[in-house]
Amino acid sequence: YKRGPSVRVNTRRDADGYLVSIQLQGLEPADVTVARSGRWLIVQKISSETESDQAPGSYSYSHSFGGVSRRVSLPRNADLGAMIREDGEGQILLRIPFLER
Repeated sequence: YKRGPSVRVNTRRDADGYLVSIQLQGLEPADVTVARSGRWLIVQKISSETESDQAPGSYSYSHSFGGVSRRVSLPRNADLGAMIREDGEGQILLRIPFLER
C-alpha cells in the first residue's frame, strides 16, 4: 500500500504575528498554492494525469484527477495582505504579521 501526498499544517503565534508551518509529504513547495479567502488560507495541490498507449491493434487511455487541500482559519488581527511565503525542503513557512491598529 502506497501512501499518497499529504499536507500537515501547524499554526503558532510569536511576538510579531503568526507562523504557519506547512509540512509536505510527497509534494514540492512550488506545486502547492496558498490562497486567501476572507480570514481563511486555502492550501492546495490539484493534480491531473492523462496517459494513452497506442500499440498495434489496441489503444488504451486513462485519466486520473486528485488533490490535497486544507483550510486554515486565522484570527481577525492577522494581516493576510502582508503575508510572506518562504519555501524550504519539504515545507512552506508563512509569516503573517498582526494588523496595524
